[in-house]
Amino acid sequence: MTADTSKFTATLGFVAIAAVAWGAWTTMRGGPAEALPALAAIEPVWTTIAPGGETSCALGTPFEFHVKPGASDRLFVFLNGG
Repeated sequence: MTADTSKFTATLGFVAIAAVAWGAWTTMRGGPAEALPALAAIEPVWTTIAPGGETSCALGTPFEFHVKPGASDRLFVFLNGG
């Protein structure tokens, strides 16, 4: 397995785990508030996704996250503390 294949596999695995977690979370919360856009439909710039529904941040503000599609051999995850 090459380094590029390993990186792609790791990225794909992360996305799969996130999708399963999202599915479990939305099932527990009564389903998704609105359909999320397909990754292929998002422009390669930072885009804010606000799922809506019962999602919220710790202080009660609406939950949102940011996505920027890019090269499949690079992955950046930032979790803001607060």
